Amino acid sequence: MRKIYMLTLCVLLAIGSHAETFTAKLDKTKRLKTVLPENYLTITDLKVVGPLNGEDMRVLCEMVGLNGDDEQVKEASLDHLDLKEATIDKDEHHPFGNKGQYTERGKYT
Repeated sequence: MRKIYMLTLCVLLAIGSHAETFTAKLDKTKRLKTVLPENYLTITDLKVVGPLNGEDMRVLCEMVGLNGDDEQVKEASLDHLDLKEATIDKDEHHPFGNKGQYTERGKYT
């Protein structure tokens, strides 16, 4: 019985250590959701290369289990996010609803 337990443990550890990182290469025309696979909500390790905009940030929120109001709506699948080679573009589109924006004087409109 102990041998079966140890064998099962070794197999599970081996499977868990082979998690692959999905690399998403973006540009002005390729957005995050278009380069991710259909089952993107199951990705555990993600590396993003290139510019991110507001819609891409919303996809990242979905991947960690949040909705547009920062409420936890499901269990997160994304455990590791590498943004070392990503940039965040200025974006006039507000994907998180009508929450207004800060003006230069710091007033919320």
